[in-house]
Amino acid sequence: MMDSAQLIASSQAMLAPLDFWLRIASTAGYLSGYLLICAALYWSGFISLATRLTCTILASTLLFGGCRQIFDSPRPYYDHPELFNGWKEHRWGMPSGHSQNAVVFWGGALISTPTRLFKLLAVALIALIAISRLYLGVHYPSQIMMGLINGACIVLITWRYGARFINWLQNKRFHQQLLTLLLLTSIPWLATTIAHEVLGFGSGNGSPYPYQKLSFFSGLLFGTSLAVLIASTQTSFTMLAPSWKLISTRTIPGLLTVLLVWPFRFEPQTGTEQTFVIYTLIWLQGFGISLWAALIWPLCHFQLLGQQHSRRDQEFVE
Repeated sequence: MMDSAQLIASSQAMLAPLDFWLRIASTAGYLSGYLLICAALYWSGFISLATRLTCTILASTLLFGGCRQIFDSPRPYYDHPELFNGWKEHRWGMPSGHSQNAVVFWGGALISTPTRLFKLLAVALIALIAISRLYLGVHYPSQIMMGLINGACIVLITWRYGARFINWLQNKRFHQQLLTLLLLTSIPWLATTIAHEVLGFGSGNGSPYPYQKLSFFSGLLFGTSLAVLIASTQTSFTMLAPSWKLISTRTIPGLLTVLLVWPFRFEPQTGTEQTFVIYTLIWLQGFGISLWAALIWPLCHFQLLGQQHSRRDQEFVE
């Protein structure tokens, strides 16, 4: 019976003709790509779908990011250098984040879209991304399988209980909503820190700043949740009907602002002391980006739109 390393080696030999497309699939499977799609959907007027996908994909990322702090599971080419296929990853591999997020994002979109063609496309993308991670030698089959299972569980839980939680949250006072969201978005970070620092599980991914990504994504998730909570009371600028004009005046300029800011995120230099202040700054950065994307930019766009309408009305009167 073929072991995991032999299976990966065989897949690399058989799938070599698809090398370009498999690398494209893996490149597109990083979180930043999903967040850009979510931002475009949100700004284009698909508020509910974009919000659900954003929150679930960020929660999924926090989940597998925390697991990697606890489970010291090396990637295949760490153990078998001959499996290296030109693709480097700098953290442990259990579970496969690409596979998990592919199921969470495309599975969540699949449930929300009745078109059969899109459902087939979503399933094909999930399979392609999972296979690409095996082909590149960055995940064992067990890591990929665990990612797929985790992703399916997240989709099922959010699909079944998401609406109930939102209804429950909306019946609370604002300060209770705020504290609830802060607690829920901080649980993965806190649980991982306790498991690693107090209970001694895992080696912290071998990173000098093991909680950097957890801090950033926690800030993103809290900021997104808070922004949507506030925006839900301001339907005049968030619930505009999808249109080509909205895409050209809000979506495209919004994407440009995020693409300009994203590469300049604060990242501590190697040798900088790992402190609570460092992680707080990283958290605030994620919080600020999500607040801009989900609240401030839509509000600015609405005000600009209102000013344009006012000028047109004034010109009409004159």
